[in-house]
Amino acid sequence: GIAGTPPIVSALLQDYGTRTRAVLERYLPDSPSQRLDRLVADYPGRGGKMLRSSLLIATARAFGASPDQALGTAAALEMLHNAMLIHDDIRLSLRRNRP
Repeated sequence: GIAGTPPIVSALLQDYGTRTRAVLERYLPDSPSQRLDRLVADYPGRGGKMLRSSLLIATARAFGASPDQALGTAAALEMLHNAMLIHDDIRLSLRRNRP
């Protein structure tokens, strides 16, 4: 986790990130056939904190929604973020030490 982060925050970030990844996996191809498909399917598993989706879920909870009610939007936000990373990476050779 991040140094100085209270354990409850680290636990929630872990839980929300795991839940978001599970939803993302439902939308990703099982056997990507093209290069871009492979990148789209690979990025969610590369690590990262899933901070954007976790903040979205936490905000939804603050307004009375359950985590499950926010998961679809959280997954969409992560997919959008990953698309932006892929767009940026077209010009780069490595991200998180991977081609």
